[in-house]
Parts: sequence; C-alpha cells; structure tokens
Amino acid sequence: SEVPLSHRTFYINQLFAELEEEYEFIKESHVFRVEYLLEDALWEGDYDYLKLALANLLENAYKYTPKGGFIRLYYKDDCIVVEDSGVGIEDKEKVFEAFYRENKEKEGFGLGLAIVKAIAQKQGLSIHLESEKGKGSRFHLCKRLNP
Repeated sequence: SEVPLSHRTFYINQLFAELEEEYEFIKESHVFRVEYLLEDALWEGDYDYLKLALANLLENAYKYTPKGGFIRLYYKDDCIVVEDSGVGIEDKEKVFEAFYRENKEKEGFGLGLAIVKAIAQKQGLSIHLESEKGKGSRFHLCKRLNP
C-alpha cells in the first residue's frame, strides 16, 4: 500500500518482548524460544510494519512446524532471524510471490511471505531464506544486503 512509513528508533528486545507475549500460545505445542540480547541493539524503521513481517514469519513457522518442533526468534549480525524445524521450503524464490502456496494442505491465501518481502523492500531491508525440505527454514531480515 501507499501508507507512509513511520520511521523511529527502537530497541530489539522491546519488539521481541511484544512478539513473545502475543505468540505465547505457541509454547503450548512447540518449543518456542525468544533469545533476547544481553546488550540491546537499536533498530531504525517502521516498528508496526516490522512487527507485522515478523508476526507473519512466526505464524508460518507455527503452521508448518509439527507439534514438538522448535521455533526461534533471535538477532545476529544486524539481522532478525526466525528459524524453525518445520517442513522446509523447496522453491525459495517463488515462495515470496503473492498467492503462491507450496503446501496446499494448509489454509491460507499465499500472501504472508509476499507481505514480508514487501515490508522488507519498503524499509530497505534484505530478506534471505535458508531452507531444506523436511529440515526447516531460517528467515533473515537484515539491515545490510547479505546476511
């Protein structure tokens, strides 16, 4: 959308705390770990849009990780990372296209990762995906071009 960004500076741990609280229910069926920074880091950007992007990644991790699997949210090398031990992704390029759904068994419209990519691009962030079918996925939202 053409909604203007609301740039501000905020701490990563604040964002992580809100996401952990909102996604507390994941702990009922999965090992959900939020790794806070010992020395908090500042991030500049649109807080609400970034939170929406991370919420999409967490919801996908929850949806595509079998019960008992792990989901991690952490910060490393100027990147916010969402990692899971889920089903993995085969087509790492197409998965960011609107309406593409690799797994037709789950409900959804195939918009989540397209939204994540659009938010990243709008904020000048790079998004990088590491995934192997059957072994999980790792999404990096980074301030710099390559994680």
